[in-house]
Formats: sequence, C-alpha cells, structure tokens
Amino acid sequence: MATLTLYDYWTIIHRRRSMVGLTTASAVVVAVVISLLLPPVYESVCEFYVISESPTQSRTLGAPPAPSRSSRVAPVVLQDLEKWYQGLLETEGVRELVHDSVQAKDIAALRRDVDIEFTRKHIARVRVRDHDPKIASDVANAYPTALTNFLARIGDLREERLLSSINKSLTENNQQLEQMYKRLRRLLGEKRSPSVSGEIQ
Repeated sequence: MATLTLYDYWTIIHRRRSMVGLTTASAVVVAVVISLLLPPVYESVCEFYVISESPTQSRTLGAPPAPSRSSRVAPVVLQDLEKWYQGLLETEGVRELVHDSVQAKDIAALRRDVDIEFTRKHIARVRVRDHDPKIASDVANAYPTALTNFLARIGDLREERLLSSINKSLTENNQQLEQMYKRLRRLLGEKRSPSVSGEIQ
C-alpha cells in the first residue's frame, strides 16, 4: 500500500473544494447569526491592594502574619495572605454586601459572573460580566468597599468575643481568689494568728 504524500492530500481537498467551502461558509454564517442574536456581554475589571502590613490587624482578624521586608519567606507568606483574602472575597458575606450596594445583581449572578484572582504584583483583580455595562462597573467597584466593611465586621466580632472571654476568665479568677482568701482566713484563725490581716497581706 502506497503512502500518501502532502500532494495527495492537497489533491483530495482540491477535488472536494466545493464541499469544504460550503461547510466553512455555513459555519461562518451560523456563527455570525448567533452572535447577532445573543445580547452583548460587557466585562468590567477592578484592581486594588488588599494586603495589610499591620500585625495588630492581622491578629485581630485571624489573618496570616504580614512578613517583614527583610524576610526570606515573604513570597510564601504573601501567597497565604492572598489565598486568605481571596477566600474572603468569595464568601457569601461579601457577596451580600455587594448585593446591598448593587441591587440589580443578585447573589446567584454574583457567584456566576464574578471571577477573582491575584496578579503577580499582589493586586486583587475582580472581573465582572453583565449585559449592562453600568451594572458590571458598579459591581466591580463595590468589592473593595464590601471587603473593608466585612473585615470591620469580623474584626469587631472577634474583639467582642475576646473581651467576653477575658471578662469570663477574670470573673472565674476572682471567684477562685475569693475562695482562697476565705480558706486562708480560716487557716490563720485556727492557728490563732495575732494579725490575720497582716498574715494575709
């Protein structure tokens, strides 16, 4: 059996050029018709910095610690911070805040039409698609404010829980100290110490 060469393939295509041309033309016509019938989709992009260098804020919010500028593991820590912030941007809480700002875009549409990524320069990039360019722009610009408000909320909540835990610990410690004080008074009283208050001090 003889091996086909490129010339043989070209001969076959040349013989069936009418069929190839008709198939190509029909595919182009169908693509053009579909593109004209479908409504246009606009994309809006918003880029902003979200990495905080404040160690106090990181401890309050539960974020990974911000690296020092001289640290050799800074890229690894930056990746952890970016994953943490990206997870926050993709939470339902942030989507609800964005929906509160832009009522025309519901949460299901935000989940479907919004893509969030980080660039090589550690910048958060939010891509929003919508049939209305103004809605796409408003949603993209609403994400930085929504993230800031969400961080403030969880920061206040963590501080309230921390203060509540501290107050509870102080109450328990005061109760234990009071019991120990009573035991010490009873012990010194049994030993008939001349100065109970002095011994307690």
